[in-house]
Amino acid sequence: FDSEREVMLFVQYQEQEVVTYELSTIDWKWTKLGVFEVSFDVFHLDRFSGINRFDPVTGLMHIYWEYFYDSQTNTVRKYELREGEFTTVDNLKQVAYDSVENRWVGLADLKGEGTLLSLLPFSLDLPDGTPRNYTVIEPKTERSPTNTYVFVLFLVVSGFVLVVLWGVQRLRKRREFPVPSTGFIELQTGQVVVHCQGRRVVFSEELDYSFWEYVHELSAQGIQSCDLKEFDQQVLPTLSNESQYSTSRKKLLDHINAKLKVEFVQVRRSELDRRYRKIVFDHALIRS
Repeated sequence: FDSEREVMLFVQYQEQEVVTYELSTIDWKWTKLGVFEVSFDVFHLDRFSGINRFDPVTGLMHIYWEYFYDSQTNTVRKYELREGEFTTVDNLKQVAYDSVENRWVGLADLKGEGTLLSLLPFSLDLPDGTPRNYTVIEPKTERSPTNTYVFVLFLVVSGFVLVVLWGVQRLRKRREFPVPSTGFIELQTGQVVVHCQGRRVVFSEELDYSFWEYVHELSAQGIQSCDLKEFDQQVLPTLSNESQYSTSRKKLLDHINAKLKVEFVQVRRSELDRRYRKIVFDHALIRS
């Protein structure tokens, strides 16, 4: 389960192929993500269902043995798991992600041990921190090149139109319903002035205004954090996929902190559930 995007990931095994799907827990709609060619015989592998096969930090989900699905790039990775702790391993029949210890744990078939299974904790990084080598398997193309170009062009044009409409709507909203300023956040026409540790910092970009307008609303309610999805919906323009939201969000937060010269806004893991991430605002820094 990907709690950040609120979707459940599923794998279907076919002859020399695996098919990945996601199920939205918001509207309960299925989406086919991709079909991938694999080298193992899916009709002779041992079937094990797995609930905790997903790493929410990297977006990787275990499929079988060396194969992991990358939900962030919609590709499959085939890792080189034949050295180190895997030297005596014939097969991994089940793999789960341990979010407490931040590691993978598998049930391993050891060479010469017959049907005996052993618990094998492992990492996709080498002991020195270097990522293990892997081969990327792209999804099979299911449409002609001409249709692909038309589809991409449609997405680009649609995205541009949505961004323009979003900007016009935000501007109209501000003109019709101005938000009152506080002593440390001044929402002015065309810019925001933030008082931070004795300095007067001016933000004039459209996205900056959206950010500080949202922060102002949270601060007025005494709220110091929000989840990632709510932040994306309230602050960022409409984008086509989660990867674009993640990149745009990080760029904006880095820009805000760099201009304020303090760590005002950060992405942190929840103390109750380490798989869950939220955005935290340190209002005390701009009140001082």
